[in-house]
Amino acid sequence: MIDVIAIESLQVDTIIGVYPRERKIKQSILVDLELHKDLSQSASSDQLEHTLDYDQLSRDLAEFISKSSFKLIEALASGIADYVMTHYGVAGLRITVHKPGAISLAKNVSVTLQRGQLPNQINALPSRRP
Repeated sequence: MIDVIAIESLQVDTIIGVYPRERKIKQSILVDLELHKDLSQSASSDQLEHTLDYDQLSRDLAEFISKSSFKLIEALASGIADYVMTHYGVAGLRITVHKPGAISLAKNVSVTLQRGQLPNQINALPSRRP
């Protein structure tokens, strides 16, 4: 069985972008994560050690993202996905990275990546507009 833990709109400031002005200042990005993992043991035991500690994951990701300096949100999303898959033992994940104000003609630009095992019946998180 694969269940879902969702984290929506994790906001972190980081260096992101290809233009010289973007390489000098931190910008806010938002991250939506859908984490796929068997939660049957934690559901029956009601014990934190039997589940994914999403508070710790959020803090770890905030640190990872804030120390990064990717040029593309695609690369940032891939880096986050690799980090989570390596350190948190999830079966799969879907991640959306939002970069509000990235272009003047739109409120937001985002990229969504999927990694690992994702059940067909689970839909993507609804798009969260900053």
